[in-house]
Amino acid sequence: MIAKQALLSINQMYQADYETSQNGVSSWQLMKNAGKQIGKLSLKILRKNKNKRILILCGPGNNGGDGYIAAKYLQENNIKVDVFSFKKPKELKGDTKKAFDLWDNIVYNKLHKKKMSRYSLIIDSLFGAGISRPLNLKLQKIASWCEELSLNVLSVDMPSGINGDTGMPIGQTVFKANHTITFFRAKTGHKLFPGKEFCGQLHISQIGIKSKQLKNINVNVYNNEANLWKKMIPRRRWNKNKYDYGHAVIFSGEMTGATKLASLSCLRAGAGLVTIMSPKKYEMAYRLFNPSLMILSSKFESENTKNFLSDKRINALAYGFGSVSSVETKKQTLEILKLNKPTVLDAGSLTSFSSKPEILYKSCHTKTILTPHSGEFERIFPQLRNITKLKSCQKASQLTNSVIVLKGADTIIAEPSGNTIICSEPFSPWLATAGTGDVLSGLIASMLAQGLDCFHAAAAGVWIHNSAGKKIGPGLISNDLVKKLKQIIQKLHN
Repeated sequence: MIAKQALLSINQMYQADYETSQNGVSSWQLMKNAGKQIGKLSLKILRKNKNKRILILCGPGNNGGDGYIAAKYLQENNIKVDVFSFKKPKELKGDTKKAFDLWDNIVYNKLHKKKMSRYSLIIDSLFGAGISRPLNLKLQKIASWCEELSLNVLSVDMPSGINGDTGMPIGQTVFKANHTITFFRAKTGHKLFPGKEFCGQLHISQIGIKSKQLKNINVNVYNNEANLWKKMIPRRRWNKNKYDYGHAVIFSGEMTGATKLASLSCLRAGAGLVTIMSPKKYEMAYRLFNPSLMILSSKFESENTKNFLSDKRINALAYGFGSVSSVETKKQTLEILKLNKPTVLDAGSLTSFSSKPEILYKSCHTKTILTPHSGEFERIFPQLRNITKLKSCQKASQLTNSVIVLKGADTIIAEPSGNTIICSEPFSPWLATAGTGDVLSGLIASMLAQGLDCFHAAAAGVWIHNSAGKKIGPGLISNDLVKKLKQIIQKLHN
């Protein structure tokens, strides 16, 4: 994996800080660097504001220390700065006390709502990503005032009140930032909703921690960026033919529209051939749909079908979208899994196992990708309901020995080894409409056909899907995604 895309847990960030301080860069120097970066970003945010006045809210720990350093830096740059301290100065310790001592001006311990509107920027330097309990009533009031007055808020590390691992609010009232600055690498909570939304625009600044520290941290969570998998997608060459780019088989469900969306997106994303495996009653619907797709109308149990699927050139299968939960769907899913080929399973092929999910767990293999949304996930992994989304996806992957794509605004992809990718950008709320999941299944199948392993095929498919959704924007329907794919795929191959 690429270190640049690494996402850290709270404990991993503490470890990176500690190891840096043991290798020649003191914690005090890191704090001074962080405070200066906060100050620089503040000036950048307010560069067009003529009446610059900043209020810095300082907490009792290192975040507060960063705030005091930022206050000093801004004051030296002729900015009017007021500082609020959550703790009495005599209660401050270590580097935070040292930073406080540099600030040679008034520190307030009370604020009034009427006076808050005079500030062009509020710097929330109260608590970082490691907060473990709700804000007290005084801080909840300040957070509420910021929102009621539509104040511009810059949070340090994480908006106060948001857990840096999960992105979840702790308590009912938390800070909501327009900008968040963090250091070295983003945390998982920056990319998971609702934390991502509370953070506003995320800025990652470097303060002296080296990338080599990641080697000792055992990072296994990454942000989904094209650099993670782009080079794995095969380039088009003059001496290649369609079979060099794979042959995907899409199994039809009862709802033919879902199969059409999946099949066309699979072909458009680069698979060399796409065949729809269809029951006889749907054959004509597919033959009249698009001449670029191949159709095989045959019973799954027939020798004709078995001989066709045994072809080694068929290297990607997809089933479940448009299929209802039934005994027949369950039976066909198990038969498809026995083929031991790279396989995408969605919708009915998953929920058909709701009464006995253990059968699905045992039947899956390392070439399987399961793509449930949250409701489907709960039905097939009921034992994982009470743990965080990130951990539940990782555990589900281990239970099934498969790649899990837990779909949502912040889609999570996990493989059995523990490696995980969070996919919350590009982000389009308009993807929440019927049929978009079918397009995603087709995209992942296409990446499998082109030779990507299951983990990276899923990541590539989700990124392409999100990018197309972002480009289309408001008014999106699933068919629009297929039309927009050409533009996204062209950019990947430039």
